Amino acid sequence: NTSPGTILTNGTTLGNAVNTLTNSGLAGFNRVHAEPYSSNLTVGLEQLDLITNTVLSHADCRKYQAVGFSNEDQPIASGDIDSAQSPSGAIDCSDRRWWIDTAYVSGDVDGSNGLGTFDYSLGTILVGADVASTDRGVVGVYAGFGTSSMDEHDQVDQDFSTDSYHVGVYGRTTTGTWEFSGLVGYMFGETDAKRNNPSVDGFTGGEAKSDLDQEGIHAGIQALKLFNLDSGARVSTVFGLNYGRIQQGSGTETGGGDFNYSIEKANAESLVASIGVDYQRDFLTENGLLTPIAFARYEYDFFANKDSEHEITVTSPIFGTFTQVGQNRGANGFVLGLGLGYQISDLARLTAGYGYSVRSNGQEHGLGANLSVRF
Repeated sequence: NTSPGTILTNGTTLGNAVNTLTNSGLAGFNRVHAEPYSSNLTVGLEQLDLITNTVLSHADCRKYQAVGFSNEDQPIASGDIDSAQSPSGAIDCSDRRWWIDTAYVSGDVDGSNGLGTFDYSLGTILVGADVASTDRGVVGVYAGFGTSSMDEHDQVDQDFSTDSYHVGVYGRTTTGTWEFSGLVGYMFGETDAKRNNPSVDGFTGGEAKSDLDQEGIHAGIQALKLFNLDSGARVSTVFGLNYGRIQQGSGTETGGGDFNYSIEKANAESLVASIGVDYQRDFLTENGLLTPIAFARYEYDFFANKDSEHEITVTSPIFGTFTQVGQNRGANGFVLGLGLGYQISDLARLTAGYGYSVRSNGQEHGLGANLSVRF
């Protein structure tokens, strides 16, 4: 326990500062806590989910391309499956591609049971290529850069930003009109954290700064069943399972006056099952081949259902050691999106689109674009 004689930043003792606290001063402690560090775990998992779904979309040999939000399995095709050449509708996965994808996401999480509400944004740039292929599938690699920020909180004035780097391997295989794809990925990065602490009666505030490492692993698998409609449209049912684990390293704040904290290492996990449908149809126009895209998903996060918040432990030289919890995104999610693909040439395809999701504890909007080139 901290002694009442502990000297504070302004030279007074802890005992004197406690004895002179006012009611308004007590309320001020709601603005100097460390909850944003636990909320940052939620943002880290969202970034991993975005990367997973982006890469899985490019692992689809029917040229499905990411077009926004969490980039989930957006259809884009280099051409129809020719029923004359493939009477069974079997998928041909013999070609290889390189691709580049960029996405931006803006979201918010609504706190409940006294937890804070916060906004966040995500950005990614990924480059990948199929490095080996057979008549039934390919193996590819990817690398990229991501950013995330959390700069709004309903109680704490804070600014968290993370730069991250991503690498991984993906693959796909087919049997008849079924396609199976998967990936394993790794990320590392660093979070720059700032909390602006107001002074609370006899306790002195300040801008508390810290740097924390981030590390994550993620994996995903996906199964798609293709249906060719008489209208020329292509519809797929999609089943997926994604896993993510983010670890936030330890750190020690400086500059925060009496409200500097030492943050212990913490981690969080997600396990998201999804089911949905993709739709696409090619239209040959005088300007080239256009492909309108639509998709819908229902997602369920088993870990978010098990535990609705993320937890960290912090230590203050004045206030001791205590636990802080932050809201996660919730167990249930519904995702909708629209996009448009354009065939630039026989080998190149450009896609762009918008997606929206609503979740148990928030929502997201996203924009994305990508280029895919066969070789």
